[in-house]
Amino acid sequence: MTIDSVSLRMTQDEQITLYALGALDEADRIEVERQLAASVHLRAQLAEEKAVLHAFAASVAPVTASAAVKQRVMDRLIAVPVAPRRQAQAPVSRSQTRPRSGFMETLRWLMNGLAVAAAAVAAVLGFQLVSMRTEMAALQTTLRTTQQSLATVNARANKLDQELTVTRSEVDAKIAELTLAQTNLKQVEGELVRVQTDSNAYKTNAEQSVTQLTQARSELAVVSQPGVRAATLPAFNRSYISSTATLFFAPKSNSALVTVANLPTLGPNQSYQVWLIRGDQRVPSSVFNTTEVGSGRLLVQSREPLSAFQQLGITVEPAGGSASPNPDPKGLIFLGRVV
Repeated sequence: MTIDSVSLRMTQDEQITLYALGALDEADRIEVERQLAASVHLRAQLAEEKAVLHAFAASVAPVTASAAVKQRVMDRLIAVPVAPRRQAQAPVSRSQTRPRSGFMETLRWLMNGLAVAAAAVAAVLGFQLVSMRTEMAALQTTLRTTQQSLATVNARANKLDQELTVTRSEVDAKIAELTLAQTNLKQVEGELVRVQTDSNAYKTNAEQSVTQLTQARSELAVVSQPGVRAATLPAFNRSYISSTATLFFAPKSNSALVTVANLPTLGPNQSYQVWLIRGDQRVPSSVFNTTEVGSGRLLVQSREPLSAFQQLGITVEPAGGSASPNPDPKGLIFLGRVV
């Protein structure tokens, strides 16, 4: 029994599949072989079908017939009557061979059944192979789509990586510029600190210069007065015998200039103080100290003209001066008349 006997309508792909299975009848097989000889494409398809069949056969575990099936086949064979053996020389009549007709019928029935079963199995395998080919085609399409998507993603990733590299380069450049700017800023700040320090020093020097200039002008004004006099103040304490003090004044003026030389520098808790003396009255005046070489100049200011006082004295007092002279006789350094 052939595939046509079970009324199957086959396409060319199905014929190739059944040919690979060996399930075509003679006429169909010859036709397929003619087509295979004339077409390279069909030969490649046949090779592919055989490879699929081989893989399919390898993936299916072998099935062993059960004992019940074997027993039924044996029972059917035993039920067939077998003619008794005859001697070789005895002629066998046609009527004596008829008893084997039942066995042949059974064998023919089994062969027909096996043919039908083979055709059915071939048809099922053919349809399964066609289905597998369809699934494989779909999988291949999906694979191509996935590969295309992956290629697109890879291209996008490469582009992003390039953009990231460019961005990193730009960021590094900006960081370098910022670092340079910070370095320059620190240098400018350092310069500004130095300028401020120099400015403060210049300001201090300027203030000192202004103070010295003001004092010099005041001193010059004193010594430039009409009728100015110069009087030496004697050292009252013998410990200061090498020291000198000079008074420049105009009798009718309220200001005078005292200059000293070789006068020891006092400590931070002491200072020299000038006193204007009239009778028993001691009027405190300016406080001063000397330089490291023992020299100094001092402007003496009074509310009254200097001619109203008889004497001028210089004593050692606590730092900042006192309201009354030091009672210790050793504290009186100079004492002279205002004449």
